[in-house]
Amino acid sequence: MINKTGSLNRRFIIVILFTACFLVYFNSLDGVFISDDIPAIARNPELLFPWRFWMEPASLLNSLNLLIAGHNPFTYHLTSVLLHALNTILAFFFLSIFFGLEPSFLGALIFAVHPIHTEAVSWISGKPYLILFAFTLGNTLLYQRAVKEAKRLQPIAYLFVLLIFYYMTIRYYTYYLFPFLLILLDLTLGRARRNWRLWLPFFILAGIRFTAIRFQLIHRVNLLSGGPGVEPAWNNPILTVAHSLFSNLGLLFWPFKLTLYHEPIIASGILLGCEVILLFVFILSLIPIFKKEKILFFVLVFFILFISPTFSPIPISWMIAERYLYLPSLSLSLFSALIYDRYASRGSGLRNKILFLLVLIIAGYALRTILRNEDWRDPKRFWRQELKISPGSASVHNKMGDIYRIEGDFVRAIEELNKSLVIKPKDANAYNNLGVVYSDMGDKGEAASYYLKALEVNPKFTEAYFNLGNAYAALGKNKEAISSYRKALELKQDFLEACINLGVAYQNIGNNKESIIAYQKALQISPRAAIVHNNLAAVYYKENEYALAIKHLDLATKFGYQVNPEFLRLLEAHRKP
Repeated sequence: MINKTGSLNRRFIIVILFTACFLVYFNSLDGVFISDDIPAIARNPELLFPWRFWMEPASLLNSLNLLIAGHNPFTYHLTSVLLHALNTILAFFFLSIFFGLEPSFLGALIFAVHPIHTEAVSWISGKPYLILFAFTLGNTLLYQRAVKEAKRLQPIAYLFVLLIFYYMTIRYYTYYLFPFLLILLDLTLGRARRNWRLWLPFFILAGIRFTAIRFQLIHRVNLLSGGPGVEPAWNNPILTVAHSLFSNLGLLFWPFKLTLYHEPIIASGILLGCEVILLFVFILSLIPIFKKEKILFFVLVFFILFISPTFSPIPISWMIAERYLYLPSLSLSLFSALIYDRYASRGSGLRNKILFLLVLIIAGYALRTILRNEDWRDPKRFWRQELKISPGSASVHNKMGDIYRIEGDFVRAIEELNKSLVIKPKDANAYNNLGVVYSDMGDKGEAASYYLKALEVNPKFTEAYFNLGNAYAALGKNKEAISSYRKALELKQDFLEACINLGVAYQNIGNNKESIIAYQKALQISPRAAIVHNNLAAVYYKENEYALAIKHLDLATKFGYQVNPEFLRLLEAHRKP
């Protein structure tokens, strides 16, 4: 059954790991679009053009999913689970650099079922973190292959490592940490002296890429700070590093209070003081650990390295986010494999105890993952669960307000959104959502006032301009509606709904020429938009352009629009035999 080289054993391990991933994430496959999934996928017409995303592998996969199965969430979830299974297998091969088959298998199994991964796997918008892991570990394994032989570098493999690094740094800023991972690996394996020259090209490429993306990084800082012109808040760097490190480490070992928004971050002075002391002890211990146990050194520094973006004293990321831990969580797998490798050989009794403990941990993690997947399957359940875990989060109250609005409970929706504004008074999203609630209640005037408040807070809030345009249109203020739609389109040129509603507003004031221009732009964004073809047919009919009206009405019918029978009868009279 098992040959002397262990190849069959390794294949069997891969099958088990692949199966484990599907077993724990099977109940995520029928999940729906949640939170960022809706604007990024369900309402993103750009996904119809996959060639636009050759530099963004996660968006490329979403685009291909859309072309294959439309907006059926199943295919998107299946892609994520397959990626997680691939990453688990890559984790197994990565662990095999340091350990034998048995500890590597146990470590990879922990990675497969760990609950901290649900945000990256069960949430479709977490796909970039799956991609980052795959490219990081895959490229590391390729580097290992290129430099494994002491006196012979494999130049083709090394060149591919460089090319993948250059490609990934175009969009994935965390990938700039990749050269440091190679340095850490070479230091741990005792080959830094012979390989140090191989590190230099990575830093040269990183410098070249950084000059191209530095403005994008500045934009992200501005976005997280509150918008352009808002001075970013500086946090105490020592306190930030200490609290982030130990908060994320605690979440990794005890992943049972899981939430999309780990906010507000509250820590007492005593806790922060203890964390700072532990931080200094931790740093000072790294040197003796490196001398005595290099793999443990690798485990600790690996975690620090890939959680380091959360250490920034200016906001370039959230301090705590479960999806950020997808790659750093590999350190727990390494640590578990190390414990088993070091102590299991000291006797069958100790080995069985350690094995039993690891099996219990794996079973507990797997159960927690399955239960957490249930939250991700339904938006109402999801946000109610988030409110239990993060009752002080303005973002969660904001989302709960939207849930109550959808359910038709407008009183509770307004209560939740006002709670959000108490916590975060300058929250443009909360003002915008209040406008949507009042709009649904039929009070378009009050809705418009809240959209204007949202725009006072964030003058570049595209959705608020669009909603304001809708409110003005409902109030019969078509000129004001046109102005709002145009501002929305200035900020987002591919905003399909804004193009359509702009065309309708021009129709309402009798400006058919501008209406046609708006609809034609909408068709550039989405050529199969049936309602646009129908509206164009109506405009061309008024302009006595009967051939064009018939053409677009036929396209509207072809793409599934329920055409007005009376309008169809009128055009039939102008159809040439």
